Amino acid sequence: MTKVLILEVDPTFGHLLEDVLRDEGCDSIYVGDDEEFALSKVGEMRPNLIITNGRGRIPFLRKVHSIAPPVSIMVITGGDILSVYHLWADVVLQKPVDLPVLIQAIQELLAAKAQSAPV
Repeated sequence: MTKVLILEVDPTFGHLLEDVLRDEGCDSIYVGDDEEFALSKVGEMRPNLIITNGRGRIPFLRKVHSIAPPVSIMVITGGDILSVYHLWADVVLQKPVDLPVLIQAIQELLAAKAQSAPV
């Protein structure tokens, strides 16, 4: 089962993502906006995917890459899509994002990671 950790400042959007991903068959958990708690959950649950908002998350993304390098990262930002996020994230999407577009992006990202994984 695909494990997804959601770190999002907006609780309404975070819980919506959590519910939608569960409906899609994922083991998803919304951890609020607490980066330290999210990092502890990364070590505990070893997610396949982390979805986060883009607001000031570059230090968090650096830490994630140092403790869980194979994890996929998706940034969903309400601001300008900054190319700097592409250094730390596999996918960057602009809010508002349509749910079918989001689900397709998640499926494509995880499929690409599965194909590139060593056998």
